[in-house]
Amino acid sequence: MCTGGCYSPNDEPWHLQFCEAEIKAIVEETEAVGKYVAAHCEEDAGMRRAVECGVRTIEHGSFMKEETARLMKEKGVYHVPTLAVAWWLLTYGNEFGAADFGLRKIKEPLGPGKPDLLESQIIAMQLTRKLGVPVGSGSDYICSEMIGNEAMELKLRVDAGAMTPYEAIKSATIVNAEIMCLKDKIGSLEAGKWADIIIVDGKPDEDIDVLVEPSNIKLVMRKGEVFKNTF
Repeated sequence: MCTGGCYSPNDEPWHLQFCEAEIKAIVEETEAVGKYVAAHCEEDAGMRRAVECGVRTIEHGSFMKEETARLMKEKGVYHVPTLAVAWWLLTYGNEFGAADFGLRKIKEPLGPGKPDLLESQIIAMQLTRKLGVPVGSGSDYICSEMIGNEAMELKLRVDAGAMTPYEAIKSATIVNAEIMCLKDKIGSLEAGKWADIIIVDGKPDEDIDVLVEPSNIKLVMRKGEVFKNTF
């Protein structure tokens, strides 16, 4: 948590949290056991600090500036936007009783008249895409009402014109596999990899909406074990 959050009660998105020495220590200790660090970052100063200190991924990256995006490209840092959680809270937050402090920060994270959180994240993703920063996929869904709709993350990217359907699918498969250092096991259909497979009724590489409806997912397999089969 290198900055404050947009759904936390006691801070603001532009608040800096861990200092450089702390982040460097976290990265050093993590790398010592063969792992990596993902950093929650909303405001630019916090994400720039995180990138300079060796984190592997920037989660959210909502208010990213071009200089920071260029530094991410230089250092091989991944960007993981989370459009879906912002979309869900803006769309359904009042209906499901989301906290007032959270809705205020989602709607006006930098104050009145500024872009909402979803628009800010779309702008940041368009920036990283333009500069060639690898973009992974995450929903950041935080409650049971959201679960099952994670494919909305991919639809939002396509609808915003930031990715093609095929690029959005890759962000959630092979790019995420790269992020998690599991490219030799998952992320693509190749001999020798784990059989992590879904079979879909439709062509999601042409129409991303196919993935949003769960009934279109006919088979789900993880490591060769079938978890869903409606054939």
